[in-house]
Amino acid sequence: MTENILESGGSNKTKALSISCGLLVGVTPFYGFHTFIVIFLASVFRLNKVISFLFTRISIPPLFPFIVAAALLIGSPFVDRPTLDGGNEFSLSFFKEHLYQYIIGTSLLGIGLAVVGGFSSYFILEYKSKRSNR
Repeated sequence: MTENILESGGSNKTKALSISCGLLVGVTPFYGFHTFIVIFLASVFRLNKVISFLFTRISIPPLFPFIVAAALLIGSPFVDRPTLDGGNEFSLSFFKEHLYQYIIGTSLLGIGLAVVGGFSSYFILEYKSKRSNR
């Protein structure tokens, strides 16, 4: 993966935008469609499809509980009945009751991850390219 990011063609800006696109799509609640969505967006915006695809993998099963918890926490100020007490059991009825909170939370989480991941990857890539030109 490191070779693909550092050695692939394209500017550092394109690579950073590709990472941002992957992170944004990776935490959206459209599970099962991340690949189609990110390849479409990367094609439309002329980004690196491989890098974008790799960064959609942020929603792998070990990280999924943390993404859900962060999304519910971030989305809680925007709903009437937020859930933050920790005593709730995660079930289908729980997700039906808090779907709006989850969608808002994943949207904001995705935007935040895209901004932070994009800027940090851009500066890291710029630093690496300046360092290798010495």
